[in-house]
Amino acid sequence: MTALRERLRAVVPRRIAVKRLRKHQERLRAEWGHPEMADCFIERFGDRVVRGPLVGVRVPGNLLRVADAPALKMSGAYEHELHGVLDGVVKRAPSMIVDIGTAEGLYAVGLARMLPGTSVIGFEIDDVLRARAGALARANDVAERVDLRGAVDATALRRLDLPGAFVLSDCEGHELKLFDRALISALCHAELLIETHDTLGQTDVRDVLLRRLEVTHAVSVIELESPAPSVFPELAMIEAEVGFPVALRSRNTTQVFLHAVPRSWEGQTPQAPLEEYG
Repeated sequence: MTALRERLRAVVPRRIAVKRLRKHQERLRAEWGHPEMADCFIERFGDRVVRGPLVGVRVPGNLLRVADAPALKMSGAYEHELHGVLDGVVKRAPSMIVDIGTAEGLYAVGLARMLPGTSVIGFEIDDVLRARAGALARANDVAERVDLRGAVDATALRRLDLPGAFVLSDCEGHELKLFDRALISALCHAELLIETHDTLGQTDVRDVLLRRLEVTHAVSVIELESPAPSVFPELAMIEAEVGFPVALRSRNTTQVFLHAVPRSWEGQTPQAPLEEYG
């Protein structure tokens, strides 16, 4: 998937590349039986997420059938490594959440549902995915508080009221371009959760971002792991019914999450002038 993303990025504009990548992913999901998994999950367990920080989010069948990893998401197993961070965000209840790369809207809608006093802004370049996120927001009665927008850049983010915000990013290989020195400086009082993606031309994305972030933030690296059947028993039940593994979502070991908490929250000062870091 990473190689395809790189080839598309090299020869076509980003919006067109995103559309083609989505269509390719949807073909793979159909081949892997994701729509059948979605139908099976809803029939057995209903159309709401059953556990985790996003428990109770309703995902109607028409949206779940076209979603990535439907059984993982509905069982709470999808990116379960982030549960501790998201639990902390819900407890802290920031006034603003910014979701970069909203996709079908599970995080944006789920956090809006858990935090009725929080404004949520979601950026998604793909018109189809943005429309699905809007439909998910309406299905969960949070459409008025989830502001869905298109493409974003560092300049647009710096215009937001960022101090104290929680910023979640999955921008598919554009992390280094987006999180430049100026934006990270503007985010010095915001909590960040960034998924990193190495590319064919840049294989040290995590390390570069770590160097940029550690000036103003205390950073933890969160690696991806396989969900334990004992914790997510629905997965084994769905596998038994559909006849093939549920966890077919490819996980590249070079993709990790960086959780960055402002040093100012800990009474710490920046380690060095920001311009000294790559």
